[in-house]
This record gives sequence, structure tokens and C-alpha cells, in this order.
Amino acid sequence: IFGSAIKRDDFNDIDLSYHLNEEFLSKNIGFKGFKKLEEIKVYLQSRLGKEIDLASIDNLSNTAKKYILKEVIKVR
Repeated sequence: IFGSAIKRDDFNDIDLSYHLNEEFLSKNIGFKGFKKLEEIKVYLQSRLGKEIDLASIDNLSNTAKKYILKEVIKVR
């Protein structure tokens, strides 16, 4: 988790960074993987009552990594 959800009490959305491991990638090839991520996003939105923004750690720019990774709270 990163962004306004960890900085303020009044936040509109929850920013989540993620990493796709080999097991996920082998089970969810191609568009199946995108569909699965969307299902996870919709599930989390329904459970948490907030809009969810997903960001792949593997695709963040170096600048984004510099700011995001230092504030991330890891959840498993």
C-alpha cells in the first residue's frame, strides 16, 4: 500500500503496488492475467469500499520507484 491511504485519514482511493510471481504468470498467461488482476481489483474495491489503483512494481519508472518504494507498507 502506498500513497494517500497511508498518509491521510481522508483518502478517496487505495494505491496498491504488486509483483507477479512465476506461479501467477504460469497459471494466467496473456489476457487471462489481466482478467485475473481486474477480478482481484473489483473484489478488493467491494470489500474495502474504496477505489483501488494498481501499479506493478516491475513497471515503475526509476523516479516512481524512488518515491513509492520508500513509503510502501507491505501486506501479504
